[in-house]
Amino acid sequence: MELGHTLGGRIRLLRECKGWNQTQLWRALDMEQSRLSKLESGVNKPYFWEMERIALYMEVPLGLFDTLRRVREEELRQAGLLG
Repeated sequence: MELGHTLGGRIRLLRECKGWNQTQLWRALDMEQSRLSKLESGVNKPYFWEMERIALYMEVPLGLFDTLRRVREEELRQAGLLG
């Protein structure tokens, strides 16, 4: 699995890998739907605290959202995103 090269793309891909739709995620995060949509599409950039909450809720390391580095397959496996 190749993670997206943009932060919003990674949020969307990880959400989809978990089998969640946008509604499930924005409600769990207590976030406006339009805010999550803009984050995923790259229109807005997230605050650090938003990324912490997203990572916490998705149960993935915050480092998976670091678009400046390539995520190793082992990290994806540990996050439960690969079999």
